[in-house]
Amino acid sequence: MGLICRTACIGATNEQLIDEAHDLYRNWQNLVEKFNKADGPALLFQESDLIKRAVMLAVDKKYDRILIDDPETHLLCKKLYEPYASEHALKIELYRDKVPMFERFMVEREIDKAIKRKVWLPSGGYIIIDRTEAMTTIDVNSGRSKGKSEKSTSNVEENLVRINMEAAVETSRQLRLRNIGGLVICDFIDMRSRKNQRRVLDKLKDEMKEDSARCTILGMSEFGLVEMTRQRSRESLEQTLFTHCPYCTGSGNIKSHESVSIEIERAMKKLILAQNQYALRLKLHPHVDQYITPTDKEYLKSLAEELNGAIEFVADDNLHLNDFCFLSSISGEPLEV
Repeated sequence: MGLICRTACIGATNEQLIDEAHDLYRNWQNLVEKFNKADGPALLFQESDLIKRAVMLAVDKKYDRILIDDPETHLLCKKLYEPYASEHALKIELYRDKVPMFERFMVEREIDKAIKRKVWLPSGGYIIIDRTEAMTTIDVNSGRSKGKSEKSTSNVEENLVRINMEAAVETSRQLRLRNIGGLVICDFIDMRSRKNQRRVLDKLKDEMKEDSARCTILGMSEFGLVEMTRQRSRESLEQTLFTHCPYCTGSGNIKSHESVSIEIERAMKKLILAQNQYALRLKLHPHVDQYITPTDKEYLKSLAEELNGAIEFVADDNLHLNDFCFLSSISGEPLEV
């Protein structure tokens, strides 16, 4: 057999490496034994779950304490930590306060911040994070930074460098928090000096060294663009917490009330002229009904009369903002447009 020593074991002793090798070999023997005993399809090996990965991360990163609010999980974590107790002193404590743990340490607020497009910087600048199919873009803006009012060119340049330096730190942090992978384009604020561009680029590279995912960072272009890639390890935070919106189908936009009103007019003409449906009842969302009341509603009524038809309006808040339906006011049956 062969063994691969990863960079994570750089500080390990020979005894620890030997013990790890024996553990791996025992796991392999158990896997082979399960295979030989299995009569049909069976689970032979399973990746570590979230709890074990959290304990291993705390040991590798040499964290001081893990706080757990569930007694069973607390006992499980202490059991998982036992083999590594000699490597690093880690406190595994049970949280007992009445105030929920996430509220006590403002975790929910941090999660909310980690899913917003805009992230504010200490200087008053901000970064905008957008994800597309091809890449993730990060745009740095000066915002309400105080240095914008400085008249001296050198002071303005130094202020922009400070904002870019803060953006480099926050960018590396957000990439880890959101677990963003693939191609990433960072658009820093333009700087005249190549020396300042190198300072910002070096700062970004230094901050990304703390990232456990493999990253490749290219140089900064004349326009302040930095191309980089980050290894995809699992789903991003956005993919974990969200699903596609059934209303906008992921576009982030729905039709305006004016567009819906125009579609209603076309549908009404088709029903009267092509399908000979002259008595119509229109069901639509209350917001759209309110929008068309001042002008479009009277226009639709007069247009229906010109075509020898009649239309009445019914607001229904069960409908989606962009949806509407026509019914026969005589039979009450829905009409296909």
